[in-house]
Amino acid sequence: MDSCIAAGDEEGKFSQTAAQIVHTIGLMERRIFWLVFTVLGLAADFLLPIWWAVAATLPIVAIAWGGAYRSDWL
Repeated sequence: MDSCIAAGDEEGKFSQTAAQIVHTIGLMERRIFWLVFTVLGLAADFLLPIWWAVAATLPIVAIAWGGAYRSDWL
């Protein structure tokens, strides 16, 4: 019997431990960070001249980090 499955749970739902939930949230935060960074980076690359796009990288990192790690979305 898998340790994730609650004993006596007739519906077969998973019960997660706190460590598993923290791990899952960490994975989602990383995915959100890279998704936002990629989308904003590509937008900057296509809409701005090359040196402005390079200069926009640090603010893009700050926006992606703030959205993924500092917001209370998760």
